[in-house]
Formats: sequence, structure tokens, C-alpha cells
Amino acid sequence: MPPPTEHPEPTVRHSIRLVMLDQHDRLLLFSGIDETDGHPFWYPIGGGCEEGETAQQTAAREAREETGLTDLVVGPELWRRRAFATWGGVT
Repeated sequence: MPPPTEHPEPTVRHSIRLVMLDQHDRLLLFSGIDETDGHPFWYPIGGGCEEGETAQQTAAREAREETGLTDLVVGPELWRRRAFATWGGVT
């Protein structure tokens, strides 16, 4: 078994984030606490894509899981990005 490296290869995780606005153009955000420094941060709903799901299916499922809303119309993709992040000790 090779020795552990200080910086292991990151895990690839495809995910979807939703820009959810209400009738007054207010954006829905959740808050969390940064585990490295204890500071709060804000993020949109969303999560990881499951095997075989389209982006629209992932968006609808995440919206249902995180808000309970089932009658949302998923709009078009707004942008894509690649990023490195660490959560729960996994990069």
C-alpha cells in the first residue's frame, strides 16, 4: 500500500445549483458554517447528480428534497463552472 499523500487527488462530483426567485425577485439561499474558520456562508439549493439523471432531473429532485416544492418549472441552464472545494474533509 503506498503511503498517504498530503494532498490526495480531488473527487469529481457533478452537481447542480438552482437560482430560485420568488414573485418579488428574492433569491432563496441557505446558510452554513465554514468548518475551517467558523464563519457563516450562504449558498443556493442544489446538490450532486445521481447516476443517469439529466441536469433538469437533478434540479427538480434537489428542489423537492430541499424545499418540499413539487410544482416548480425548471428553467434553462445559466452557466457552468469548475471549482475545487472541500467539504467534510473531501476535496
